[in-house]
Amino acid sequence: MKDAASVSSWPVIHRWRLDAAAGRRYAALSGDYNPIHLWGWSAKLFGFSKPIIQGMETVARCEAALARLVGAAHEKPWQMSVRFIKPVSLPAQAVLHASSQQFAVMANDTLCLAGTFTSL
Repeated sequence: MKDAASVSSWPVIHRWRLDAAAGRRYAALSGDYNPIHLWGWSAKLFGFSKPIIQGMETVARCEAALARLVGAAHEKPWQMSVRFIKPVSLPAQAVLHASSQQFAVMANDTLCLAGTFTSL
């Protein structure tokens, strides 16, 4: 896997902001009410300095952005694999980078997620 410095040199595919309430909004949508996603005080009870966004929220944003990228070049099904590296602490500025068939998410200047995508 690439390090944060090399990933940040890849093209930016998508950017998004996550405010401190993003975890609560996604919990209402997904039903994932794990306390690490909801409030600063509840996240601290589990060893986090701040609430973190649900991993699948980040994966869904990657999938949507990469689908546009892959769809422009391919008309067949595709797949992606993901590896979580560090949690995305809220609030955050997240950036999806991609190069060839690799992608990564940097949030608050930290490499948080990485993966690959390819046509089937």
